[in-house]
Amino acid sequence: ELATATKSVASFPDRDVLDKQQAQQEHAVSEAERIIGAVELQIKQDDARRQAVAEQQRLLENLRRELDRWTIMNKLIGSADGKKFRSYAQAITLQRLIEIGNAHLASISPRYRMEYAPPAGGGENLDMIIVDTYHDEHRRTMATLSGGETFLISLALALGLSDLASGKNLMQSLFIDEGFGTLDGKTLDQAMTTLEQLRARGKMIGLISHVPSLRERVQCQIRLEPVGDGFSRIEVVDR
Repeated sequence: ELATATKSVASFPDRDVLDKQQAQQEHAVSEAERIIGAVELQIKQDDARRQAVAEQQRLLENLRRELDRWTIMNKLIGSADGKKFRSYAQAITLQRLIEIGNAHLASISPRYRMEYAPPAGGGENLDMIIVDTYHDEHRRTMATLSGGETFLISLALALGLSDLASGKNLMQSLFIDEGFGTLDGKTLDQAMTTLEQLRARGKMIGLISHVPSLRERVQCQIRLEPVGDGFSRIEVVDR
């Protein structure tokens, strides 16, 4: 049995060789563990860098949105001479004035409606379009209006400007110089009715006109009567 066992292990390496191989394998395992640790550290560092990049990307996106906002502002109002800002502010004011003026125009003459016409190419020339609702919404420029139509639009804008300029302060007076002579009887009656409604709401309306038919509608009058030789006298009439 001993001889058989001795023969079976005769081809095995010596103990010294096995010990050397074991030491080599243990060293290889240790080196592998070291490499695994280094890779895991690199992974952690990469995760941290990815997180930092994501945070920087969020900050960059916020800065881009802020840049876009200021780019739009610069495009709208940014110019060394202030023209863009002036045009932008005037356009906003005109649109608001047209909105308020249309409310007055509807009571004076519902036939017409004002619309804002933005300037072509971003210029400074602001204009309006007058829409004739009695003629299939026909659009007209201010230059095509008759004297009576111009007076109606001007009156509506004056009333709107009075409301717009008052802000938080109550404006109690409004003076209108001439223009009534260009109106026909019906339109004149509509204009006077509107002014009388404003008067009933507490506004003091002053009319400067030579139209005789207005005398029947105005209760308190300051008349300038010629007496000859280049002289005139003032007469106050309160009926």
